[in-house]
Amino acid sequence: MHSDLLELAGIYREAALAGLDPRTQSSMGQFFTPTRAAALIASMPRLPQAGSLRIIDPGAGSGVLSAAIIARILDETSDVTAHVVAVEADPAVLPHLLKTLDACETAGRGRVTYEMVEADYIFASTGLSADVRLDGFDLCIQNPPYAKLPSKSPVRAAIRAFGADAPNLYAAFLALGAASLVEGGSWWQSLPARLRTDHISVPFGAICFPKSR
Repeated sequence: MHSDLLELAGIYREAALAGLDPRTQSSMGQFFTPTRAAALIASMPRLPQAGSLRIIDPGAGSGVLSAAIIARILDETSDVTAHVVAVEADPAVLPHLLKTLDACETAGRGRVTYEMVEADYIFASTGLSADVRLDGFDLCIQNPPYAKLPSKSPVRAAIRAFGADAPNLYAAFLALGAASLVEGGSWWQSLPARLRTDHISVPFGAICFPKSR
């Protein structure tokens, strides 16, 4: 069992939270996934029994979701390898994310590799200079930040230029996560305690969107 990997990620999560600046935490929409919620979300994707998985964790924070899915892969499969791309913009969080990813790689004993991308996920995924490392994934697992996007903000403009529109960061991450998948891939993400729009009202949980073949 690799539950100790998730426990270790929880320790790094607490350390990362302790170092956040409350003034920027709100503006960046940062909320680091609790370990129990991460385990729930990671329990839902269908895993292959052989082959390789490319996984993206956008806005990875301290890496709890990455740790949760890797722990499950190591527990439930013996012939699956995984490559995780974890994207995080906050320099203060990166050392904690690196520790989590290192722990995942160590636990994998050759079955897990990773790449940590220091970038704003939205800007890095859009435009003519979009980062090619953020495309071609089998699985996207994420807990998107939530903050409103003013209609004239550069982030909103980047999403519109990409071909979508998003009134908040959560919707923007959802759209970009979908676009990062290969055909047949799926993306799983947390839902706020009560997500409400004019057309949707759902309790906390996880949501899956398979990408059609």
